[in-house]
Amino acid sequence: MKKQKICFVIPRFDLRESSHYPHIYEGIEEIGKRYEVFLFAETWAGSGDISSNVGCYRQRMHVLPLRLLERFLVFLTLRLAGYKTFYCHYAVVSSLIAKCVTTLFGGKTYLWLCVKLHLYEQPLNIKNLQVKLTKDWPWRIALKAIDRLVTCSEAMKIYFEKSCGVDRRKILVIPNWINLSRFKKENVSTDELRKRFNLNGKKVVLFLHHLSERKGADRLPDFARLLKTKLGNAQLLIVGGGPLLESLKVEFRKGTLGDTGTVVGPVPNQKIPQYLAVADVLIMPSRTEEFGRVFLEAMAMEVPIVATDTIGARAVLTKKQQRLLIPQHKENAVVEKLGSAVATILKNPVLREELIKEGKTRVKEFEMRKVVSRFAQLVIS
Repeated sequence: MKKQKICFVIPRFDLRESSHYPHIYEGIEEIGKRYEVFLFAETWAGSGDISSNVGCYRQRMHVLPLRLLERFLVFLTLRLAGYKTFYCHYAVVSSLIAKCVTTLFGGKTYLWLCVKLHLYEQPLNIKNLQVKLTKDWPWRIALKAIDRLVTCSEAMKIYFEKSCGVDRRKILVIPNWINLSRFKKENVSTDELRKRFNLNGKKVVLFLHHLSERKGADRLPDFARLLKTKLGNAQLLIVGGGPLLESLKVEFRKGTLGDTGTVVGPVPNQKIPQYLAVADVLIMPSRTEEFGRVFLEAMAMEVPIVATDTIGARAVLTKKQQRLLIPQHKENAVVEKLGSAVATILKNPVLREELIKEGKTRVKEFEMRKVVSRFAQLVIS
């Protein structure tokens, strides 16, 4: 019996990636064990490669019109080779090209989006015209054109229906997944990081996310000052890249912040388990969070979580974990409440163990093979 075929389209392939993309590569490889999978990467960096059971194409052209034509020709070739399903992960323009192919020759085009589009869209003016043409307008057109929109939670499904006008019948909910065999605390040594950052004998509070205001990174200096007051032996470890990286480095070098926090910068996702293994608490002070895969990573690595109240936190965390969510309606109170919640966990070993146990149970619902089975049922079968 012939295996069913699916083409995945991703914006980039880079095993050194610090974002969520290595999770996507793992999922594609897992799907490749059951189905005939082809991977189209719009960009490819580094020397790493996908597993041998997945075919792949690395986009070659650099000039935009030729890049678009190249995608059309490759998608057309794949369609004629029997690939009827095109699944585009954040590859919005590619989803429109794939839709042209499947409209002409049959098949279905799926687009994964898990972002609140209105937070990223730019106002229409001459300065932003290129962004409107290449990002904002293609987003809106794709939502109407593609066969199925795939998103991460019921809350995001409601968002796309109510705020973007997408027919709810064409929206599929498939949560993010995590490879629990890679995120396993007993498999990770902490000696090297504890020595490098002088963490021995200290409680470690970890921030692991994009360094932007949207993810609350601007709240970290005030949080670090508060942490020193409430817990003198605690250390804030800041891991991630983004627009606030350099300003945070400068701020944590001056005054008294240097001995309270360390700005590590971006780290390849493959090394993230090491940083979670040294953490006593993870903080997520995001102003907006659609899902937050780092929640899954932390729970798998037995790290309790203190987060601000976002739709992502409520979608992923259990009711017991949500008791520590920090309300955001009063900005000047967020950091104080964040610090108090962290102190409560670190001073209460029983509570910390309860939260760890809760997280270990919850994260099993997002185990990669389990979610991939749901993906296959909804998208491929």
